[in-house]
Amino acid sequence: MPGYRLRTTLPYALAQDGAWWVARCGLLKSVGQGRTERSAVRNLKDAIALKVQRAIERRRLAGILAGYGFHVVRVGRHVY
Repeated sequence: MPGYRLRTTLPYALAQDGAWWVARCGLLKSVGQGRTERSAVRNLKDAIALKVQRAIERRRLAGILAGYGFHVVRVGRHVY
């Protein structure tokens, strides 16, 4: 499979829950947690990357992103 690089900015919420920090991206329904704010955000990024990678492998990225409210544009065989 060819390499893909997707860079975007997504909103997330960060909150402390006891000794843990929790980062949530409601838009993509993803969560990361860690002992520090930084590790919680890093784990959230990893969770989102895994979700996108699996969607690409299953050739379902456009449908999944549309389900999360993204506007998907198709031009020929390409999806933007």
